[in-house]
Amino acid sequence: YIDNVTMKLDYNNNHMQLDRHIPRRGFTLIEILIVILIISILAMLVLLGINPSRQRGKLYDIKRKHDLTQLRGIYDLYYTKTSHYPTGAEVCYDSPEEYSPGMCQCRICGREQDLGTFRDVINILYCDPEHPRKTYLYQYECADNPGWFKIYATLSQDDTAGNSCSYGVTNKPLEFL
Repeated sequence: YIDNVTMKLDYNNNHMQLDRHIPRRGFTLIEILIVILIISILAMLVLLGINPSRQRGKLYDIKRKHDLTQLRGIYDLYYTKTSHYPTGAEVCYDSPEEYSPGMCQCRICGREQDLGTFRDVINILYCDPEHPRKTYLYQYECADNPGWFKIYATLSQDDTAGNSCSYGVTNKPLEFL
């Protein structure tokens, strides 16, 4: 029994020669390139579906919500110690302005200015993860001893069309926002 063997006749030497024909193993270069092309197209489709900038925006929004929740706790602790909430001069890096009668506002970020107001509680005040492009807005009662506050952030995945501050916390009921 002879398998995969062919007989060839060599016309120049007039004799028969055995030629073992071994089946081909492995892939050709063209087959490998086609597989690479298909994998590349699938990878590109997956990356387009994931959209890294959108995912980064979601992570920033999670951080913003966490920061504002932490700030509300820090401000409440400050109130417990001093019987009032901090003024803009104590926590803001820009000059506080009167936004409406009885309401002042400014922007907060510990990297810009930290006057040590919360030194006992936290080393540095929270900043928006995209600072300085986006900032946290601090609104409070225009008084020497503010009795209320609001802190706002602009989320990347903004569901409120046209609203510049789409998430906030306060020491009052949520309707106050």
